[in-house]
Amino acid sequence: MALEPRSKERIYSDILAAGCQAGFVVVPEFSLRYQPVRGRKQTDVAWIADAEDRGVYRVVAAFEVEGFDVPLTTIDSHVRLYSRIQKTEGIEFPCYIPLYSRAIHRPNYGRSLDRVQRCLSKRSASAAKHRDVVQVCDGSVREWLVQATAKAKHLAAALTQTAAQ
Repeated sequence: MALEPRSKERIYSDILAAGCQAGFVVVPEFSLRYQPVRGRKQTDVAWIADAEDRGVYRVVAAFEVEGFDVPLTTIDSHVRLYSRIQKTEGIEFPCYIPLYSRAIHRPNYGRSLDRVQRCLSKRSASAAKHRDVVQVCDGSVREWLVQATAKAKHLAAALTQTAAQ
């Protein structure tokens, strides 16, 4: 069940605050590599596990904030791109796609709650088969961010164990 609609700016703010509170290095517009050679993707926000004393930095979560009516082809593109990034980097990390339903720059955006819910459901269902790569989330429900934080902490702990060996 959706709560109060959240704007793109509010979702970004929530992601930044949660990452900082969890102790991650939070980097907007983080550059990720992928093959073919010199392929780069600027992710909206990345959480980085910082094991500086061991010289190890790893992405533990990536975020692509999109509108509730983002084209399904854009989500498919994120799936393909993040699959390639994970293969290139040799690590698996989730990419979350929280969908916003309020836009400061578009006053009527998200006004029809029925349309918002239909679009959210369709986009979540479309990406469900790729949950190991991307997860489409209703940005108005904060539970996805709590789960993202827990998973990122788990990945960071595994990184710390691997780096210590």
